[in-house]
Amino acid sequence: MTTTGEHAESAYLLGHSPTELDRLVLQARLYDPITTHALRLAGLSSGMRVPDVGCGAGDVTSAAAAIVGPTGAVTGIDEAPAALESARARAARRGAETGGEGEGVISFREAILPDVTLEEPVDAVIGRPILGHLPDPVTALRRLSRPVRPGGIIAFQDFDNHPLRVVPATPLTGAVLQTIAEGLTVDGTDLGAGARLYSLFQEAGLPPSGISATTPTGGAEGRRHELLARTHAFGDRRGPVPVGVEEGRVVCGVVGEEAKGASW
Repeated sequence: MTTTGEHAESAYLLGHSPTELDRLVLQARLYDPITTHALRLAGLSSGMRVPDVGCGAGDVTSAAAAIVGPTGAVTGIDEAPAALESARARAARRGAETGGEGEGVISFREAILPDVTLEEPVDAVIGRPILGHLPDPVTALRRLSRPVRPGGIIAFQDFDNHPLRVVPATPLTGAVLQTIAEGLTVDGTDLGAGARLYSLFQEAGLPPSGISATTPTGGAEGRRHELLARTHAFGDRRGPVPVGVEEGRVVCGVVGEEAKGASW
């Protein structure tokens, strides 16, 4: 595998600060069931060897390991040392708590995406959400699919910023959602690749055998409420912008009196 020392600024716009890694962990608690369903639907199964590209804090890596079981293996790949450090620590704690029973072997490696070189063919390559954060997602898909054996699986999950809305609409929630949509647009390109997944696969010469969309909904309470409350600012690229992004179709609410009774 190609590994790195010092390298260019990460493609991931939200950065890898402790605050962002904590937000990703909270986000995963809400969306791991959706991802697990999508991976099973794509055909991930027992005994497979799978790289999870852009693994971040390692939640999708763990979800995939639970699917491939003790005869399989999942390698989380990221270019951010801070994210990998967090992912390794969390996987170690998870193993200590569960004894690793029923899960595949988990490992983590550093590599610049999408230039990942694997020593052996793999059964699948997966990621959530990563394609929209890469400069050229079509080329990335082509490169990341190379180590996948014939008949293998290429499965990516990403968010779609377009259906953002709150019912009933309020001035504060409308401003927050507009800010999120604008903040996730760089040089005119929407970083939410969810709505573009079909065309991206087609352009990469990988006609998709299936595609689905999930729209999470909820009110201004519980973990969804907390997720938005703990959103953070973008870094130097765009200045401070509050962010609250989920996988699938992005849906967010806001903290405050006017959000009570609203759904998103």
